[in-house]
Amino acid sequence: MAGCVAFTRRSAHAHQRSAAAIPTAATPSKPLPAEGDRGEAARLSRELARLGREGASLAVSPDGPAGPYRRAKPGALIVAPEDRASSVVDLIHRSVERNSGREAMRWKLPKSQRPEGATEAVWTSRTYREMWDWVTSVSLGLKDIGIHDGDSVAIIARTRPEWAIADLASLALGAVTCPIYPQSEAGQAAFVINNVSARLIFVENAQQAAKIESIRAECPTLEHVVAFEPSGKLPAGTLTLDDVMARADTDAANRLEWQDAWKAIDRDHIATVIHTSGTTANPKGAVLSHGNVLFNYEAANQVVDFYETDVFLSFLPLSHIYGRIVDEVIALGRGAGVVY
Repeated sequence: MAGCVAFTRRSAHAHQRSAAAIPTAATPSKPLPAEGDRGEAARLSRELARLGREGASLAVSPDGPAGPYRRAKPGALIVAPEDRASSVVDLIHRSVERNSGREAMRWKLPKSQRPEGATEAVWTSRTYREMWDWVTSVSLGLKDIGIHDGDSVAIIARTRPEWAIADLASLALGAVTCPIYPQSEAGQAAFVINNVSARLIFVENAQQAAKIESIRAECPTLEHVVAFEPSGKLPAGTLTLDDVMARADTDAANRLEWQDAWKAIDRDHIATVIHTSGTTANPKGAVLSHGNVLFNYEAANQVVDFYETDVFLSFLPLSHIYGRIVDEVIALGRGAGVVY
């Protein structure tokens, strides 16, 4: 399957493989299809599609297997109790509770954040607990800025850990996240912003901030621009991610109110609006609920064995639903590590 997200196993499982057999997200339980077995990845894709077409029913497994899901009958999914989440945020939080000390994210620091005198790339990482604290701080900061349940928040950035953090932090407030492809021209970005009436947009760097600044006057609902990277010449009024976290109200009562609010989000609540590329006409937005996203997670786990010891290599754009489902929802929902 073209464009799959690769990952590796960090310990032995029932499906032991040699180091040369690098799997893909479509076929993680076995080596890449051999010459006479090329249809395996396509078969798995068709199976997922069939489950979706049939409106597969979901049943909670009585014994709650922590490993592979099991097939009860055609068209039925058995979901482990720990994975029967009410929202994407609930799913990730459950994973954090089970895997608090495990590595969740690993990435190379940009040059602007490397120690003085460092000439080579420097790796850094966050555990699941540290990742959740990051999400919490950003979300509470967004709450202080004025982002509320039902507001639209756009993201225009390449694949990086801050993308997932911004997404989860927004979802925790009941906001609707709306990705914009980072290569989009200014006019295309303006169309998406106006189509969803975005109040805030996360941008990757000064270059993306300048792009948004050039069409700011055309976007009457846009109130805030937040940059992941603080370096470079940012337009006046642009906030940084650190600025947002600094506004987080850490009062215990406020944190509890925030927690109660995201726990009340259900599967019918809108999670995201994902737009087409817009190569032939104006982009069209597809509205997906938390339940839509979670079904993909549950169905994928029905077909593929994912484990906490897996490591995902994230290179697909998180603006695309495939990369977002695999690298954010499946990987973090299962407690695996993601390398950016």
